Order: sequence, then structure tokens, then C-alpha cells
Amino acid sequence: MPLEQLLTGLEAKVGTEIIVGDWITITQEQVGAWAEATGDNQWIHVDVERATAGPYGGTIVPGMQVLASFYPALSRASLVPGATGGVIYGYNRIRWPSATRVGTPLRHQFVPQSVEAAGEDGVQVTMGITVEIEGETRPACVAEIIARYFL
Repeated sequence: MPLEQLLTGLEAKVGTEIIVGDWITITQEQVGAWAEATGDNQWIHVDVERATAGPYGGTIVPGMQVLASFYPALSRASLVPGATGGVIYGYNRIRWPSATRVGTPLRHQFVPQSVEAAGEDGVQVTMGITVEIEGETRPACVAEIIARYFL
């Protein structure tokens, strides 16, 4: 598909919710692996006994891990037809309005905010993301993700 035609099709999706992920949970084991990989070993994330007596009544998922948990939902979506691959180019306006207790179901919603050409054979899409917490009114995370897709 020619780039201009592809851009026109994607521009029609701007402002509409096009991707809603499945509910997922982040386990204590996954938080431990994240802590090991990143060095984020704060007790509020990894010390279950101490965290149970803490302000959240249990361990919470690191904010960056909450943000990174969107990858499976986005990778399953066919946002850019004909794309051979893509990368996360950057983030804007990341906020964590609510802490996420380990094991609490999360769901990701993506809304395209802008689309533009990225060179002669690529597309850049800026998407708003909201990470919902099941049963809560405030989200775990809101951000803008900038993704580049290769054609």
C-alpha cells in the first residue's frame, strides 16, 4: 500500500479507541524478576511481609513495569497494515495516578493521537494509553507512546 494511502487510512483512526487489551495480572514473581533486571529492589515492591504492613497493604508493581506491560496488547494489534516491524520511539506525559497492587487485573486502552510519515518507508504514530485497574476509577498509568513502524 502506498505510504500516502496508508497515512490517510490511519489518520481516520485518530481520536478513536482502537485497541483494548485483555485483562492481565502482574505476579510477585514477575515483579521480582523486574527488580532483579533493573535494580529496583525497593521494599514496597519485593518485601511482601513489610509491604503488607505498609501504606498499600501489600506489594505494588513498579511504575515502569506497569507502563511496560502494554507491549503484548500493542504487538497483537494490527495498527499499521503491511508493517514489517516497529519500535517504541519515545514517551510523553507519563503519570501514575494510582499504585497497582501486585496481582490486581490491569487492562490497556490505546487511542491514536497523531500519525505522520517517518522517512520514506515508515510511519510514526503517537498514541494515548490508559492502564486501567479493575474495579477502580483512577487509572494505574496514563501516557503518550510514540511508535515507529517500518513498511
